[in-house]
Amino acid sequence: MHFLRYQWEPYLSYGQLFEFEKNKVVYHQGEAGRGIFYLKKGEIKVTLLSDKGDERIINMVPPGMLFGEHGSMGNLI
Repeated sequence: MHFLRYQWEPYLSYGQLFEFEKNKVVYHQGEAGRGIFYLKKGEIKVTLLSDKGDERIINMVPPGMLFGEHGSMGNLI
């Protein structure tokens, strides 16, 4: 996936800029997707919660990559 990093930058002018504080939740499990996000800097931890409330890390998103696409797929159809 390293070859995809930063390849999205030409398309950023079509989107909206959001800034999030460190350790801020971008969206919660089960929420409807609010779009596809490009991570310019920092790192995003993607987690799932079990029925018991245990958190499991399923992905770490590095700078230059997209995230949120799975939650937005239902909005595209």
